[in-house]
Amino acid sequence: LLGDNSSIPFLTVVGFVVAVIGQFLRSWAQFCAGRNFTHIVADEKVPNHRLVTSGPYAFSRHPGYDGWFFWSVATQLLLCNPVCTVA
Repeated sequence: LLGDNSSIPFLTVVGFVVAVIGQFLRSWAQFCAGRNFTHIVADEKVPNHRLVTSGPYAFSRHPGYDGWFFWSVATQLLLCNPVCTVA
């Protein structure tokens, strides 16, 4: 339908680089948040919780989500998948 997109070296390289940057950003955010990072949504404030404002949190409120976004779009570029990249 869309032709053979499986061998576009430029998109593969860009996808790989952006995926690595996205993964690094996500991992850096988790590392900087330390014990304050959890996958569980809290509905009450924990007494020993502190707001993290250093590292990637100095530039973004949710750097883990930013990293995940870049990683997920980049993997589709890496795979040369035009439909999922646009969607």
